[in-house]
Amino acid sequence: MHENSILTVKEIAEKIFKFTIYNPVIAKKGKPGQFVIVRLAQGGERIPLTIVDTDPQAGTLTLIVQQVGKSTCLMCNLNAGDRIPDILGPLGNPSEIKNFGNVVVIGGGVGTAVSYPVAKALKAAGNHVTTIFGARTRDLVILENEMKAVSDACYITTDDGSYGFHGFVTTKLQALIDEGLHFDKAIAIGPLPMMRAVAELVRGGLVDRHRAGVGGRVRHLAGVERVGLRAVVAFFAHGSPVSVMWTVLCLNTQVKRSTLRQ
Repeated sequence: MHENSILTVKEIAEKIFKFTIYNPVIAKKGKPGQFVIVRLAQGGERIPLTIVDTDPQAGTLTLIVQQVGKSTCLMCNLNAGDRIPDILGPLGNPSEIKNFGNVVVIGGGVGTAVSYPVAKALKAAGNHVTTIFGARTRDLVILENEMKAVSDACYITTDDGSYGFHGFVTTKLQALIDEGLHFDKAIAIGPLPMMRAVAELVRGGLVDRHRAGVGGRVRHLAGVERVGLRAVVAFFAHGSPVSVMWTVLCLNTQVKRSTLRQ
């Protein structure tokens, strides 16, 4: 079998496709939080895609692609048996995976594809994993069975109430906090407004920032990670809390201004 051959391709939601690709090297080396660069032709656009899953024994990796532009449209028109000319990876720093205790992983939209490998690895490391993931409507919910399989508690939300909890993932997170649930770490992956909202919620709802000793020095940004290609909000209840997490998700100039204001 040729390297980078597509074994399966399936549309799992409207304009969202799941690929299983043969690449033994990436399948063996890839870790949660890393990504690959896909190029469909010599000199073509480089498409960055998070590694959703790997199977080292079968030599395969799983990618999820949302059809939004010319290059992703071309990729989503490929079929099983086709071969992708170039896949470079794994790239990026892997997520920190260890037993933190109670962890909540929040995914919004296609960000669920990025949150899944992190949740899976955290569960394997012995954490109690709560997942909250959502979409605008039921037809856009992805990886439901996979997320449930790696969760101790799993909550699905839809903006229109067509499936699961009616509301945003942040609304469900707030409800869990109000019920008295405690999380040692929170990770959010998805659209920028959602990640910003989670950062603000975490900052105000899970810790007394003054008691925790949050100051204005840049070292307090140590709790913010990157997972794949998306910024991730990470919060430590017993460690270095992050009071300006949402600013990291914006422009660098905003980060500088915010840290100076603390």
